[in-house]
Amino acid sequence: EVDSLFGEDDFFREARWDDFYECQEGSSEHDDLFHAAQEQAWLKCTKGTLAASYASFELHRRARRAISAISNLSGDRGRTERSAAPSASVPPAAFNSAVEVTSTSQWLGRTMTEWTKDDLPPTGEGPYWAQGDGKGLMVRQGPNYKKFRNKGESQTKSMYSCVTCDALKSNVKVQDIFGRLVPVHDLPTQERFLANHPPGTSQWTPSCPLPRVICINLMLPYETGIVPWRSEDPGASFVAFFHIAPETVSSSMSKEPPPEVKQLIDFFAG
Repeated sequence: EVDSLFGEDDFFREARWDDFYECQEGSSEHDDLFHAAQEQAWLKCTKGTLAASYASFELHRRARRAISAISNLSGDRGRTERSAAPSASVPPAAFNSAVEVTSTSQWLGRTMTEWTKDDLPPTGEGPYWAQGDGKGLMVRQGPNYKKFRNKGESQTKSMYSCVTCDALKSNVKVQDIFGRLVPVHDLPTQERFLANHPPGTSQWTPSCPLPRVICINLMLPYETGIVPWRSEDPGASFVAFFHIAPETVSSSMSKEPPPEVKQLIDFFAG
């Protein structure tokens, strides 16, 4: 067995301590034995260098977090948040906070507008977001995908519908959206989502095996690679909330849900 802090080496060869070779001068027949040793030495050195770089990077990152926490305790955080809150007259734009994002009134549903027309928005306008239909995506197809590895274009509609999409930027990573940044009472309501649906539309209840609302946080870095002496890159986040579709509610409550719904139920069940 190979026991390594970073897992098995990319190249591993069994030791041949009991094998002896009679090498003739000038012959290249057994040169591969020496190449293997050189390759292993190079790999070990590379992994050691990477480990040292990451350790330095991690120490630098934690030090910056500690400094930020001390600064927040001093009272600067509240003053900066109040000054960073955008005015109601300001058109939709990416929310850029000098400190950690905490209040939903600053950004939720305010930074990007939904585009509802069939054509594309004019160049230079926006930013916008638009609903997707879930079709045309290459997805896995059963039965027995593990064996046959078949894929094809999706034919069903989206199981969840987007209700808000926002662009955020802060000096720290935007994380822990549910509960901490967006309290439960600020989540999109079912009544508002079903306002344009006909009467009698299936409604979500706590007995549904799928969540009513899900959040996807697309985190995009501004920098690439690990550089120990560079400050932590919080990047930008596109935070979207999705509400379960009435068709998904009906399918998930049936005795035999469709394969895609059943797989989603299993995913959320852990």
